[in-house]
Amino acid sequence: MSKKMQNISLIGMPGSGKTSVGAKLASKLNLIFIDSDHLIESITSKSIQSILDNEGYLSLRAKEEEVILGCGLDGAVLATGGSAVYSDKAMEYLNKNSIVIYLDIPINIVMQRVGDYSNRGFAEASGKSPEEIALFMESSR
Repeated sequence: MSKKMQNISLIGMPGSGKTSVGAKLASKLNLIFIDSDHLIESITSKSIQSILDNEGYLSLRAKEEEVILGCGLDGAVLATGGSAVYSDKAMEYLNKNSIVIYLDIPINIVMQRVGDYSNRGFAEASGKSPEEIALFMESSR
């Protein structure tokens, strides 16, 4: 089995279930589970929302790219943050080193799960609707 086949990366909207599905998938397949949002929070000692609020979405995207590129994907399921798709480098790395799965759920379900998305770590310029973000995600997979 190729190295790529031993790794799975999950991408999708915030609230799409990347962490929940990833943890269960890793357990079922006896793989390591990695959550890039948790890694960012651990490395920076700040919450994702705090980084967004105080440093801006571009800073969060840069931190996520750095964390993903630094992930040693070796027998792992990686739940990416919602902004992984904005980094060509990160997506190239994920596609080269893992099977990338897009968790596609209806936007109304995302909104039910996320609630007030202005407080949920959407790494976007202000003014973009969740629907616009979802369309970008779909086109990036």
